[in-house]
Amino acid sequence: MRQRFGATAHQEDPVPMTSALRRVATAACVTVAAIVPAAPAYAVGGGFNPVSTPPKFPGTSTVVHGWKLSGVGASTAVQVAPRWVVSSAHSPLMPGQVYTSPTGTSSKVIDQVSMQQRGTNSGSDISISLLETAIPAPTGGFPLLLTEPTSFDLNSLLPGYVLWAGGAYGAAPVPSVGWARADGAPFTGSTPLSLAGGDSGSTGLLYPTATARPIMSGVTKGALSITPVFGGDTAFSHKLQPGSTENYATVADWAKAKFARFPEATPPTFSTFSGAGVVFSRLKPPAPRTLEVAAASATSVTVAWTAPTETRVPISGYRVRNVTTGISRTISAASRSYTFTGLAAGRNYTFSVKAYNANGESPVMRRFLGISDGSTTEADRIEPDRVSYLTRSNPGAPQNLTVTTERANGAKTAEWGGGTIGVDYCATASWTPAAAPAGATITRYETTLGGQVLPSPRNFLGADISTVAGPDGRISVKRCGLEAGAAQSFSVRAFSDVNASSPAAASAPTPTGSPRGTAFGAPVVTATPRVYNLPGTLDYCVKVSWTAPAPIDGVPLTDYSVSIRSSDFEYVKAFNQLGVAARSKDICNLKPGEYYDITVYARYGNLASGASDASAELPLGAPVGTVVPKPKALTVTARAATTAAGLPDRCLSISWDQPDALEGFPVKSFSVQINSADYEYVKGLTNLAPGTGRRTIEQCGLQPGNDYQVVVYAQFDSRTVGYIGSGTDVAFATTPA
Repeated sequence: MRQRFGATAHQEDPVPMTSALRRVATAACVTVAAIVPAAPAYAVGGGFNPVSTPPKFPGTSTVVHGWKLSGVGASTAVQVAPRWVVSSAHSPLMPGQVYTSPTGTSSKVIDQVSMQQRGTNSGSDISISLLETAIPAPTGGFPLLLTEPTSFDLNSLLPGYVLWAGGAYGAAPVPSVGWARADGAPFTGSTPLSLAGGDSGSTGLLYPTATARPIMSGVTKGALSITPVFGGDTAFSHKLQPGSTENYATVADWAKAKFARFPEATPPTFSTFSGAGVVFSRLKPPAPRTLEVAAASATSVTVAWTAPTETRVPISGYRVRNVTTGISRTISAASRSYTFTGLAAGRNYTFSVKAYNANGESPVMRRFLGISDGSTTEADRIEPDRVSYLTRSNPGAPQNLTVTTERANGAKTAEWGGGTIGVDYCATASWTPAAAPAGATITRYETTLGGQVLPSPRNFLGADISTVAGPDGRISVKRCGLEAGAAQSFSVRAFSDVNASSPAAASAPTPTGSPRGTAFGAPVVTATPRVYNLPGTLDYCVKVSWTAPAPIDGVPLTDYSVSIRSSDFEYVKAFNQLGVAARSKDICNLKPGEYYDITVYARYGNLASGASDASAELPLGAPVGTVVPKPKALTVTARAATTAAGLPDRCLSISWDQPDALEGFPVKSFSVQINSADYEYVKGLTNLAPGTGRRTIEQCGLQPGNDYQVVVYAQFDSRTVGYIGSGTDVAFATTPA
């Protein structure tokens, strides 16, 4: 027959079989509870075989059937229809293997498909296999497949017994079968079984009554890990294969789709609890959850609980009991706490809370039918229905409570527009530790502001550190995000376990001024790269300039702060407390060719505006401190001359050589300065073309018989604002008389 699930057996969205998963799969084949069958008859050889003498429902003579796989040494399977069997996905019944029914009839597996979800207690781990030939149902029929979710609560309420059929797998298969009470209570029948155990795929079959058709409630996938099967995931979405768009709302829907692919094979019967004979209105109510002492004093204790998660079984109300004194009260089903009063200080009391309805009170809740929380002891699998507490005096109130307030910075939230730094207001409550009652310690403090309880401070491990005092011996709690000019009323209580002190209270107003969230105006910043030659050597600088921000009501501007960093972070520097009148800052001794980011803050006392940023890139060139070369070999020659009009004249012929090269900066121009000895004649010649080689110019119109000083210097192109000036070369000459 052609395999319609796939050419080979496969898992949907398969999990890689790491060494850890191999250990899990191996552990699934280990018995996790002692099973003491009364000498059952098994045929062991070539695999597991079914019991030859089916067990009887406890307390009756009614025979029911165990379900056992034959032909696979490390797993078991359950027949759920003439041609369908169910086992675990991690250890499935594969094509080519042989299944043997409880009646001894065998059939070969011809197709198989799996669903596997690991990592959660309700994760599915189910394999469905198709038999080549039909095997008739034994007496009692095939089990029903449960489509309703089970729950911890419901597991403690179900009537009847669960038949667990499986086998411990070790050096040799050891088949086993045994009964457990459906509600998980201790059972001392002829074959006691405290918890399902056995090889992968062993199953629990719930029999509400001796004559009811069994419900398949779970498939073992690992030690103390039981898949709830088809009712386990009520909001389930599963892809058939990676990349497939075939999704299912529930595990039952997935299974029904697989069965429908073989219309010639009669599908299993799906059922709800009620369809299988479980009537919720006839069950005792589920037990309340998380019972605890919520508050206490020397003469009273308040217990609190949460409602059961199981809502299909009715609850009429709760019965609260002081087990120590025998006092009992009945309260409404809406109640979630009760306070016992009139107690004696220094006495240990035990309290219990049970739900009740017309069928009785809630039983102790056990957690292991068809679902597991990974616990390893019986005690861990029981939800406590009682709690004890030693009454004691309340601690003293916190001492010397004071409240201080301040204006602060606050990052703007979406409410304020987002992104910028704005005005915020904070308040700090501070106190000295409270006195603990005799024989106890202060375990925490509860702080409220304006009637709202503030979160307790915690360390990086999540532990409450509200009792940790500072070096001054005081404990403090700070709260920001407050409004300007508003009273901040704090109340602080000390706790010793759940015993609370009377509150200490204090109040102080926040400063007046601009509303919370008013943005601090940031300066508008520009950054200009500069190259200087003072005093005669190269220096690389960034000139940072900014405008003053707009003023803020009640917050005076006090100074500016400028920070700069290079792109490689090798240079980071800050310049603080630049005066209110400051509008620029030259930052020098920087690296040529480097990119710098500059940030400017306006400061308002201990507050700062949002950052205003600019950047500048310096040109690449000779290192900082390089001496700027000057023109060389300056000569000046004076001569007598005649003007174009034939009048006598005196001239200077001025010549010089090019300066040495300056890395990264070509010569831009030359300048010549001519001064007479009496400084009555001063002439400056600028922007003279650099040319090449030796340069010569002539200057006439000078006085006869006068002494002249000639100064020549070069301007190098800085590739920034301005230029780089060289040192000077100086020569002297006297014009003819």
